[in-house]
Amino acid sequence: MLRSGWLTEGVVINDEPHFLAGWEVMTNWQRNDSHGRFNLPSADFVLLDKQGRLVVLELKMRIRSPGDSLRALCQVTHMAVRLAESFTLDKLAKLSADCRGGASTRSKNDPVGLLRDAHTEFFSLTASVPLVGTEVRRAVAACDFGPRWSSVVEFFTNSRKDVLRAHLESHFRVEARSNLPMRRYLELPNPLPRCSSEVTTLLVGKE
Repeated sequence: MLRSGWLTEGVVINDEPHFLAGWEVMTNWQRNDSHGRFNLPSADFVLLDKQGRLVVLELKMRIRSPGDSLRALCQVTHMAVRLAESFTLDKLAKLSADCRGGASTRSKNDPVGLLRDAHTEFFSLTASVPLVGTEVRRAVAACDFGPRWSSVVEFFTNSRKDVLRAHLESHFRVEARSNLPMRRYLELPNPLPRCSSEVTTLLVGKE
């Protein structure tokens, strides 16, 4: 299972390891859990790089068509912006303790310290670094990417919002349930706040 490996080894993006901080992260920074609240949009994974910067990762089995590509890009962008808007270190630490720390006493009493120590140990740092949600990066992972993926990413990241809106509304029924990520993307502010311009691709094995 990918998550098991990522917990111990991290997530390697562009040859750089990233610390797995949490998963199934809703826009209020609580974990999407069938035993609790689960009615908000959620990101598959949130990561931290060596400098303590936040990365939002969406994982798909396969992304074949331009439509698949645009839906994935809209989804990861929407989650990156919304999580950046609501980010606090305390929320990230509590979420990470819920995912990684289980019900341990320390995860309840000192989730920020637990997260800082885990991040510092993972990267073998001599001192902890600030863990921040500014300039959140986006990453999309899949077992299989179609031939148009790279060109769609370039179009999505380099086009103005009005151009993207016109393209989405003319090529897709954005009101359809299957295109909800597109509709959520179109509701975002322009320009996108606290969101890095790059979208990183991660090809993963089928496990």
